[in-house]
Amino acid sequence: TDQIYKQLHSRFPSVPAVILMTKALDISLSKSIDFDCLEQELEETNKKFQPKFKSYKFYPSRQHDFKKDKVIHSYIAGYQFHKMITKLSNAPVPMRTILNMSDAIESITYIENKELTETYEKQRDSLKRQGKV
Repeated sequence: TDQIYKQLHSRFPSVPAVILMTKALDISLSKSIDFDCLEQELEETNKKFQPKFKSYKFYPSRQHDFKKDKVIHSYIAGYQFHKMITKLSNAPVPMRTILNMSDAIESITYIENKELTETYEKQRDSLKRQGKV
């Protein structure tokens, strides 16, 4: 049962462990099981439990790794942060003093949501066709 569970978990990582263990027990104890139906059910459950977004966390470093996935977004965010923080020296609200600008960023999290990106692209294309953009 443990081997079956591990195989199911590797194929369907987003399905909750309880469901996978139940299916593993069904497979190990049942004499006749419809594997096609089981696979289809687990694929649907896997899609249902997949997160709608993916996040990437970046930490400042003295070494640059441009091969890292989505790293360009961390460089853009860091640049924008430093650009804004230097412009806000005469801000109407008193700001915290940053003594060492190179240590001002603890981490940068980039969040990617494909569903929202697709919606944005469709809306942008629609506005372009209408001549509003």
